Parts: sequence; structure tokens; C-alpha cells
Amino acid sequence: MREAISNTSPLLYLHRIGALRLLVGLFGKVWVPGAALAELEEGRLRGCDVPDGASLNWLALDLGAGELAAMALAL
Repeated sequence: MREAISNTSPLLYLHRIGALRLLVGLFGKVWVPGAALAELEEGRLRGCDVPDGASLNWLALDLGAGELAAMALAL
């Protein structure tokens, strides 16, 4: 099963066009940093139409030190 890492933008825009489930269809698991979920929550508090990360059981919400180090190295 393939996995992906996402930031806020793909989650937000796919949600807005009703296509968020495409991510789980393409990838069995999608890793999302806590900061991205915090951005979505901030949008919700401001009245924006954003996905509820807690209801997306296919999101993996905890990136470990190894994943974060690999992303930093890739950058």
C-alpha cells in the first residue's frame, strides 16, 4: 500500500471540490503534520469550509523524528 505526506493545501482544496476521498483511493495512508491540522482548525474557527481531520480515519497524524528528518533532507 502506498503512502503520502500532505500539507494543508491538498486537504483543503480537495475537500472544497468534494474530492478528498481521492487521496485515500490513491494512497492507503496519508501522513499529515500536526501543524497542518492546526491550520485547518484555525480556518474552521474563522468560519471557513475545511475538512475535519478528526473524522478522516485514514489520516496518520503523527510524523516521527525519522519522517521529519527525511523531509528536511529532501528539502
